[in-house]
Amino acid sequence: MKQIKRALALSFLFLFLPSCVSLHYKDVSYGYGTFFEYHLFEGTQSDIDSLIEIVSSSSYDCDKDAKGNEKGIAEINEKGRAVVSDYLLEELKLGVEISRATNGYFSLFCGSLKDLWLSNLNDEKLPNEADILAETKLISESSLQFNGNEVIKTGDAELDLGGIGKGFCLNRLKQSLENKGMTKYWISAGGSSVLFGENPNGNGGKTKVELEDLPSKSLYLKDCAISVSSYKKQLYEVDGKKYSHIVNPYSGSAEVNLQAVIAIGENAAILDALSTAVYLEGEESVKRYEGLYETRFILVRDDAVIYSSDGIILS
Repeated sequence: MKQIKRALALSFLFLFLPSCVSLHYKDVSYGYGTFFEYHLFEGTQSDIDSLIEIVSSSSYDCDKDAKGNEKGIAEINEKGRAVVSDYLLEELKLGVEISRATNGYFSLFCGSLKDLWLSNLNDEKLPNEADILAETKLISESSLQFNGNEVIKTGDAELDLGGIGKGFCLNRLKQSLENKGMTKYWISAGGSSVLFGENPNGNGGKTKVELEDLPSKSLYLKDCAISVSSYKKQLYEVDGKKYSHIVNPYSGSAEVNLQAVIAIGENAAILDALSTAVYLEGEESVKRYEGLYETRFILVRDDAVIYSSDGIILS
């Protein structure tokens, strides 16, 4: 049994390497278990400081291990309910909406199942089938209800916003910049979710994006977001089979099928959720999500593109 690769905490640009050569305001902060990298081509350092504060507060509310936070998801998991902020309420409602649209392939309740897999894979073994079955049963029995800003959890599955939290936070950062009339920036959330405005150092205002899953290919993007679900972040091999950190809420499996799903569109939170859903559901789901959420996709298997939406130009 052999572990091929583990995620490195410092690899905050492991998927994207935008090229920026001129002086500009830049900084790094930690949130959502990863590094956020900020690049502003206008404004001041104080504008970045305000973005860092948004990431810090948002990350705290989305942290399922922040037991002392009475307004976050840790409180919902522990006590079954909590009165949350407007933005967290909106995030949870969006997660429920996308879960329904993806027939549950994107789920807000995979926290314990993911922990079960990772704890075993880090010890170079597979979880017990009975434990997996127990977790999938809990997921199927769990749901959220809303009463004003009060969120009530039914069922015992653990709420986890890992599949939508960073993207939703990027949406908040985008709104904050737009409120100040700022349009020139790019912000990376751990490399797997990136928000692009205009890059004055780029080609036609676009930032060059180099994809780890397609090392010989690049994209040029502006005024959009991109999200990637890929086993490149955490890849394990046990008894000749490959596994990742992305778990299937139906089968309970973490076995690899697609190598990567790259989603491009306007709403970073929706992209995060859809890239996960397509990764699990497979290429047959892409056409429906393209129309439903105006999202473009690149699907990768064995380091080769097996599907690319109309309008995507890889160079």
